[in-house]
Amino acid sequence: MAARYTPDEYKELGENLIGSLVSLDVDGENCGVGVVVKHRRWYGHFHVYVFWITTPYFKFKLERQTGWHEFERLTILSKCS
Repeated sequence: MAARYTPDEYKELGENLIGSLVSLDVDGENCGVGVVVKHRRWYGHFHVYVFWITTPYFKFKLERQTGWHEFERLTILSKCS
């Protein structure tokens, strides 16, 4: 189960996050690289909306170039300042 974040933790995590380069790791393998375009705290969980440069999805690549993801599943490669 994903972690739950308080409003203060959400504010701290969201600081300068938009525009950051992230990757989606599945079983230790880098499956895709994308850019964070927005984020939200939804029922205490932290989600980011990612536009994928290289999509991690094998099926329906064109349809799944963007999407919401749990923050914990992503690795931040470079964060905006």
